[in-house]
Amino acid sequence: MYIKKENIHLLYEHINVLKCSLTSLSLPRLLPRDVLEKISEIEMEHLTQLMIDGCEMNLDCTLFCKFKLKQLRLTEIITVEAFSALAKNENLYNLTSLDLSISQSTVESIEILSNSLIFSNLTCLIMEHNHIDDEMVKILTKCKYLSKIRKLNLFANDIGNVGLLHISSCEYLRQLNHLDLRRNSFTDIGIGYLSNSSNMQNLEYLDLSRNVLSGDSAILLSNSQYLTNIKSINLTSNSLGYSCVKEISKFKQLEELKLCNNDLNQESMEIISKSFTKLKVLDLSDNPIMEGASHLQNLPNSNLIHLDLSLCKLPIKCIVDLSMSDSILNVKKLYLGFNQIGDEGVMLISSSLYNLTHLFLPFSNITSRGVKYLCDGVLDRIELLDLANNMIGNEGLTYISQCNNFSYLEYLYLDINILISDLSELLFVNGNLQNLKHISARKCMIVKLIEKSDENISLPLLEFLDISKNKFEKSELSKLMKKTSILPCTLSLVILY
Repeated sequence: MYIKKENIHLLYEHINVLKCSLTSLSLPRLLPRDVLEKISEIEMEHLTQLMIDGCEMNLDCTLFCKFKLKQLRLTEIITVEAFSALAKNENLYNLTSLDLSISQSTVESIEILSNSLIFSNLTCLIMEHNHIDDEMVKILTKCKYLSKIRKLNLFANDIGNVGLLHISSCEYLRQLNHLDLRRNSFTDIGIGYLSNSSNMQNLEYLDLSRNVLSGDSAILLSNSQYLTNIKSINLTSNSLGYSCVKEISKFKQLEELKLCNNDLNQESMEIISKSFTKLKVLDLSDNPIMEGASHLQNLPNSNLIHLDLSLCKLPIKCIVDLSMSDSILNVKKLYLGFNQIGDEGVMLISSSLYNLTHLFLPFSNITSRGVKYLCDGVLDRIELLDLANNMIGNEGLTYISQCNNFSYLEYLYLDINILISDLSELLFVNGNLQNLKHISARKCMIVKLIEKSDENISLPLLEFLDISKNKFEKSELSKLMKKTSILPCTLSLVILY
């Protein structure tokens, strides 16, 4: 269950009605203390998952500790007292997942948690944005209660080489199969410790993106005798260089590979196309691979379901080659933004990739003609369509509104299409987009929102509409507000000028 902030006055009533069947509860940020106290008094005997963001006030994080939870997310804890109260609560000793992200951990608070039984049954520990440094990692990895941990997420902390040495040397982390160390500060030296640790031999998922790594890290990882079970690796935004691909290609069992922003070139693409037979997810965005993308048509399998080639300077020839290839025929999520593929590229995609559910084409030099190709093509499974920063105009919007193929479409992004001035047809006239939940049309040139006062809005499931920074008059907005009030769900309307 997720409750929107604008419905705070209904919180207690909703939860009280559902209390007998409620198993999961997510509360909006910074609820007043009295509201939290009132909700915590409700007897929710089946509640096992709780998420509260914004716990910095007093000891809000302890209010729900009477429930026998399995999964708990509490963010923005800032006092040692709050950490201590959490650690002492015996009802939390059966937790299997604990998320304490965006909190202000200290040496003292880490010691308190490490000496508590709150870790004793955890299989998942998430402490993103916690200011955790090497000294805190040293304390944490001495905790004997970590022996069941399978997923450890320490994204965006201050962990250096010494901290990575402590993690790698921790005998209590032998069951670990998911390690997320994005955006820390270790170098190739730390990767050496990780690669040479027998404690890491069960790792399957490894995220080392946005650190300070060079091509030497790729060599260390690929030559490790222990990291042989890796199925997913993310090395985004390091400084690996194109030669890293030859090393990474030794991980033959990879199902997910992310090498964004690493200066890969055409030669890298040839190696990738010959090396991996099990890839399901491939992210090569923000690399100057250009014509090299054509090599992907030679991938020795058709298991690929997620392909990101955004910001890769792709020529139209690559789109031709890829659209004719069986290797990407089963792709469901395709990212081609910032490549200027134009209407011709859209025509090729929309006539062949019939399994697509998510298509991202921002900054692609698409006009209304390209939109017509999309609507007339084989993309009848599309759930998300991103056409931001193009030139589709009112004509392109009309094609979308009248398209019979977009019956599954839920998310539509039209931001910064400066030729769009009339949104009324999309909102009121069409009857083909019955599943549309989310529309973003920021920074267009919209002046018209509603055509006729007696028309009813034709998007019964619409939950989010962002029309900020447009050109319409306030009277136009008033007319729209009256119409949206008849929607069966609560509409989040963003109208910043």
